[in-house]
Amino acid sequence: MNDISKLLQLLKYNFEDTRTFPDKNNVETPRGIICQIQIVFSIFSDFGCLLGTLLLSLRTNDVIKNKKRCFNNRIARFLSIFLIAVISIIAALIFLFIDRSLTHDVYGFKYDLRDRCNYWCWLEHRLSTICYAFYFIILVLNIIIACKNYYFLKKSYTKLMSECAPLLTKSNNPDFSKENNDKDNIDSDYKIGKTRDMSLVDQERIAKIEIMKLKFSIYPFITIIIWSLSTLYRVIDDFIMFDVDMVTSDESANKEKDLFDRHYGLQTFVEIILVFHTILSAFRGMLYAFSFIILVYF
Repeated sequence: MNDISKLLQLLKYNFEDTRTFPDKNNVETPRGIICQIQIVFSIFSDFGCLLGTLLLSLRTNDVIKNKKRCFNNRIARFLSIFLIAVISIIAALIFLFIDRSLTHDVYGFKYDLRDRCNYWCWLEHRLSTICYAFYFIILVLNIIIACKNYYFLKKSYTKLMSECAPLLTKSNNPDFSKENNDKDNIDSDYKIGKTRDMSLVDQERIAKIEIMKLKFSIYPFITIIIWSLSTLYRVIDDFIMFDVDMVTSDESANKEKDLFDRHYGLQTFVEIILVFHTILSAFRGMLYAFSFIILVYF
């Protein structure tokens, strides 16, 4: 859904360029309709991605902490995914209808003009900020659960190391009797000795926990990077361009040009983070796929 919203941009160029038409949003044009579809698909994808990530974190928490796993129930799994889809599409439609109401008489937010500073259409600035506030709340909840999972595994690892480490034996360490009175040597080899002289079962358990800790850090890290950089661009763009776009005539383009002509450094900065935002938005599916490959196959 996320990629389709971006690829629809190519379809716009098959229709007449109506950006210079005097009507604001009074007339539905093919480019304007595609623009609105892009908004719905983007918001649906964003909410679905973040809520799906939250579900994954909850599912993982359920697996590693509880013996009674509520998500093992087929009905619970189906309802979880179904609710994510329903919430995402409802949120997308609500934001679109509010956007249409707020921007009906605002020339700078004609749907035909929406993508002049982006590579696809997006919400009006105030709605954009509200939308990203919801994203941020879901992201924070996801990070909290992911951190709790990680520290639970870290605690389990420490507990297992302290409970399962056997005494070193001569058979495992022939020179231990010679060093038995040398406390410094024992301390320096303690950690190595613990894992080396454990049973194979204990060693496998510890190795699995170490791998799980690594895996648990990858997915939240990728999620934080993607959404932090995406939010950075949107917040800056909404703040800078609010006064420029909220006009009722076609002077918004001139105001934008004048703003960046007077602040060339700001223009360069906005362009750079726009490129990062576009790359992350378009390729985040590949980044998530990469993290899932690590989680599943390594």
